[in-house]
Amino acid sequence: MELSGLQPNTLYHYRVISASADGSTTSGDHTFTTSGPPLISSVRVSGIKAVSAVVSWATNTPAGSTVFYGTTGAYGSQAGSSEPVTSHRVELTGLTPDTTYHFQVASANAFGTAASEEFTFHTSGSPKISAVLATGIGSSSATVQWQTDVPADSLVDYGLTQSYGSSSPLDEVDVTAHTVSLSGLQANTTYHYRVRSANEAGTTYSDDYTFTTTIFVGEVIVDATDGVGFTFVSGAWVLGARSGHIGTDYCWAFGVAGEEEADATHRVRWTPALPLNGPYDVYIYYASGSNRSPNSYWRVVGSSSVATRRVDQTVSGGSWVLLASDVQFAAGTDGYVELCNNIGSASRIVHADAVKFVFKGGDATPPTVPGGLDAAAVSPTSIELTWDASLDDTGVAGYKIIRNGAQIGTSPTNRFTDETGLLPNTVYSYRVSAYDAAGNDSGLCPAVWRATLSVPPGPDTVTCTRAADAWHAASDFTFTAVGGFGAGRVSRYVWAWDTNPIHIWGSGDEDDWTGGDLKLTAPASGEYYLHLRGYNSEGVASGAAHLGPYGYDPTPPAMLSVTADPYSTSITSLNASWSAADLESGIREYEYSVGTQPGEADAKQWTTAGAAQSALITGVFLEDGETYYVNVRAVNGAGSVSGVLSSGGTTIAQAASSAGEARGFPDGTLVAIEGQTVTAAFDGFFYIGDRSSGLRVVSGEAVTVNRSVTVIGTLALVNGCERALELAHMVVGDDTDGVIAASMVQRSLGGGAQNAYTPGVTGGAGVNNIGLLVRVAGRVTALTEDGFYLEDGSGLKDAPGNTGVRVWVGSGALPEAGAFIQVTGISSCRASGSAVVPLVLARSISIL
Repeated sequence: MELSGLQPNTLYHYRVISASADGSTTSGDHTFTTSGPPLISSVRVSGIKAVSAVVSWATNTPAGSTVFYGTTGAYGSQAGSSEPVTSHRVELTGLTPDTTYHFQVASANAFGTAASEEFTFHTSGSPKISAVLATGIGSSSATVQWQTDVPADSLVDYGLTQSYGSSSPLDEVDVTAHTVSLSGLQANTTYHYRVRSANEAGTTYSDDYTFTTTIFVGEVIVDATDGVGFTFVSGAWVLGARSGHIGTDYCWAFGVAGEEEADATHRVRWTPALPLNGPYDVYIYYASGSNRSPNSYWRVVGSSSVATRRVDQTVSGGSWVLLASDVQFAAGTDGYVELCNNIGSASRIVHADAVKFVFKGGDATPPTVPGGLDAAAVSPTSIELTWDASLDDTGVAGYKIIRNGAQIGTSPTNRFTDETGLLPNTVYSYRVSAYDAAGNDSGLCPAVWRATLSVPPGPDTVTCTRAADAWHAASDFTFTAVGGFGAGRVSRYVWAWDTNPIHIWGSGDEDDWTGGDLKLTAPASGEYYLHLRGYNSEGVASGAAHLGPYGYDPTPPAMLSVTADPYSTSITSLNASWSAADLESGIREYEYSVGTQPGEADAKQWTTAGAAQSALITGVFLEDGETYYVNVRAVNGAGSVSGVLSSGGTTIAQAASSAGEARGFPDGTLVAIEGQTVTAAFDGFFYIGDRSSGLRVVSGEAVTVNRSVTVIGTLALVNGCERALELAHMVVGDDTDGVIAASMVQRSLGGGAQNAYTPGVTGGAGVNNIGLLVRVAGRVTALTEDGFYLEDGSGLKDAPGNTGVRVWVGSGALPEAGAFIQVTGISSCRASGSAVVPLVLARSISIL
């Protein structure tokens, strides 16, 4: 059964009743509590300080925490957390000292929000000082006490006038009951003093007060076992208490047989608290007797000397006995007198009672307190101090340097450079006191605080995610301050980011970097520099750096050309050259491949050529007749890669050393013949060869007879009888001595077939000489339109019945019929009816 209309956060009682035909049954009483917005209780404020306070409260169910607060009931500020808890605690910060705040707490859960009534609290202000009192006043010391209404630190300014000039070390522990001890004061002297306490709200000074030190009575007595300053150093001494001694107690010990100090087994020590530096006479008091040692061993330790004395304790007892005169002691408890039992006899005793120190006068006036202390940071690990010289009636011997409450050195002059153990960008406090030759110390001057310089910026202190002196394709650059910011490193950097290698500070476009990483972007291509200047916590600059350049080049390079030979006879290498351009970062390297199609790398995988713009590409296995492409891409200084540019195809030709060898290849073979001599040239074709063979080259290019050429072309059969090279490419070389024509009778012209691809003339026999440079002679038997017949008695006849071999002249002058002539030309062939007959292509004709 569902119950509705209930009140939230309410305890309900209920019972259930069930009925049947046999009657009804009622349960006992049960309870439940409805849910609702949280119930707030126990609101309180704690930890109230000048700028902060803690608000806490409780709720009956887990809920969020919010505090609304302000200097009026309108609040205006809030703080808190959404984390559901039942014990709530919210710290309010950034408050104004000595101010009343209004606040209200609120907590919310899934059923709603509950808010408390309004409360107030008052932040503390700067300390209020009361109950200032000087106590425990002696000839050289005093204790100053006071109260504050809130916890604060403690310090006393004091001196002979209301200008003070000296200050106690700062006690940074925050308390409300303050006690500061002053020492090193002059006897019988009136001192002015004021107290000061500070907290986060500010510093409060008291009014001026005075106290007067007591007169020094001239002697200090330390009594064995009865007073402060007596110590059992070693051994078990026997205590005694009889009349005739100083005080009520004394002690004694048996001696040892040895007389060396190292033999001593029992020692006692008297340590005085002396008010003044200077010379003292030292007296001892003991009770003499026959069992005493006539050779008791005493050790006197002063500020600048250590002396030992032997005293006969069998006599002169019951009075002060002079132990040492004019011993120089420093004020305080550094000096002492010690009695040992190394008397040379184990049957005698040594007797210890009292020691008296009598001041002899001398210089008891300390120097004046140094003034005008100034500290200047010199480097990240050194600070230079200067101050006004102190005055002293006998002269200042030197100065003590106090850093952070501890002495770190002395200086004979009013200048000191502290360079021991300092950390960069760290604040140190300094005070200085003067001392004279008698060991009198002035008071400490007021403290001066100074920060060392920060660590100068440089590539070791500021790093980048991208390398300097390099180009990058990305425009983002992230800089990190190694070690971060703060004490020990640097407080902030002032920086500028531009394309200038130097920077004039204060010229604008500068910003502060105070923490985290510095993320910069190059707005356009170029070389950028990060200019840095470091500052310490006092705003003093330390060094400058110009990091970079950091190159940004967003544009890939552009390939301009790729060139390779159109033909090659090598099946293991290719020659190629290339060029590219990149105006920003330049070309770092080239990569090339070889493929059977432009852009492919099936014959040679991509390979770097470095910065070279040409290469003899090896490591390839090429096939005759196939065409290959050299593909090149450029990489710029930023690592960006250009598009691929391919050469024109390079076709692999079959190499032949001579025309005769070339004629051994089938028609359609691409052949390259190197270093052949042009033997004859005609319109539309020319011949190459040597004394044993020749070959027609079909070409419209002009050539010169007796010039060396390299020809590449495809073999074919022309005129049905002559092998020829249909020229694809030619390289002209130097002049040669020419080829000597072979003298030949007409019946040998043409010859028989050389092979299946190179036929001879009909009925021909002997070596096939078609294409060879020959010389024939005879009588002109008949003239034709473009030549004549020459007969040498061999009995040659062609199909029409003309006697001799036909000589082709072309458009040149013809000899007269019947003339005897000599013809130098090419052995060729022609069809005559169904036969193939010799034909001489005349290069030159001479009359015999």
